[in-house]
Amino acid sequence: MIAALHAGVPTLTDLEAVQASDLFRELEGASRGWLNRNAELLEPYARKWVADPLHQWSRRWEYPFVLARLEGLEGHAFLDGGSGFTFFPFVVAQRLPASRVICVDSDDLSRLYREAIADGRVEFRRGDLRRLPLQDGEVGAAYSISVLEHTGDYDPIVDELHRVLAPGGLLIVTFDLSLDGLSDIPLDRAEELVAKLLKRFEPLEAPTNIRALSAAPGVLTTRRVAAVDRGRLPWKSPFASLVKSAWARRRLPLARMKNLACYGGTFRRV
Repeated sequence: MIAALHAGVPTLTDLEAVQASDLFRELEGASRGWLNRNAELLEPYARKWVADPLHQWSRRWEYPFVLARLEGLEGHAFLDGGSGFTFFPFVVAQRLPASRVICVDSDDLSRLYREAIADGRVEFRRGDLRRLPLQDGEVGAAYSISVLEHTGDYDPIVDELHRVLAPGGLLIVTFDLSLDGLSDIPLDRAEELVAKLLKRFEPLEAPTNIRALSAAPGVLTTRRVAAVDRGRLPWKSPFASLVKSAWARRRLPLARMKNLACYGGTFRRV
């Protein structure tokens, strides 16, 4: 496994190492082909989020982080929790051809998946992470990429992930960290989320010193990314998003954009 895909909080140096890897080049080729094949289908969906998810500020590290841990789990069913509509589950199914991916999202994306699917091993089910439309122990691995920070209702989600995973099943999560407390999720809430996961799952790679890790030199953040390429940011208007978040939290912003880092961890269902 690429050393830069360690669990915890990645740095800019980690991101640079990942982007220089064969794994990332393979992901770029798969993403480019998928975007080209589904350009018309993606156009309205892309306006709601980003046109090229792989090259978004943190996904360049998060997608390889997750994929590297799924390698070797051939033959399992996987859950993509809060999947949205991206190239990623199709890449997972392609790289692990004896497996299938069940994508669950609260939005009704069934038409998009139906029209994009060229492989019956990717399935979409509309549902809530608090009430997953899966049977007990149905999947051998579950992953959720930059979703849990937007939920807030951690206990039922953690319980459901535990329920649908088979004993010994792998759980891989990534989520944003709000370094300035103006977005989802502040560092204290991030530590709370990891603590809740540790109550139900065995930690494999799950650092708990999130505050210390996020304060380390050279951490990958939205502000550092913006200094190089603002097109990688998750907001179409960073300042407007800042003002909206500051108003909602009744806090005075001290910069012109929010500052996020990200976290990745892996757990086992026992």
